[in-house]
Amino acid sequence: MLEQSHEISFLERLRNDLGSLRETLDEAHQIYYSKLVDPQEMNEAYQWFDVRDREHFQCRTKINEAIKAQEFVTFSDRVSRKGLLSKSSHSSRNSLSSVRSKIARAAVKAASLQIEMDFIHQEAEYKRQSMLKEIAKAKAEQDVEEIRGSIRAK
Repeated sequence: MLEQSHEISFLERLRNDLGSLRETLDEAHQIYYSKLVDPQEMNEAYQWFDVRDREHFQCRTKINEAIKAQEFVTFSDRVSRKGLLSKSSHSSRNSLSSVRSKIARAAVKAASLQIEMDFIHQEAEYKRQSMLKEIAKAKAEQDVEEIRGSIRAK
């Protein structure tokens, strides 16, 4: 779907929808994960979520890249339409090339920074999930020990 040219507003809505779906998935996973007792099931659930989380990150990155590319095209079209650069002049063509080159570099840098920011966010989320996993494991071990203790007491 991203291979086709879309308006920036559509791509931004798509990115926002993806973010909302990610939040919903996170909430559902937290509820599911909190109900698990078996450490093996907990590990499997965590691994499943980790794969979905990476897929989300990759999809968001692609959407951000498509937005930046569309912004570049839109800006280039505006510059061309305003007639700021004459097609007949050689120096104007060089200026247009230079402007487009600078815009492209800026768009790439912006996309790279956005990806880096998203990665930092994802890394923090991964650490949070890891901590929740460790807490759940510790609680499960505690529950097992309490059950063993109550069985021994009988």
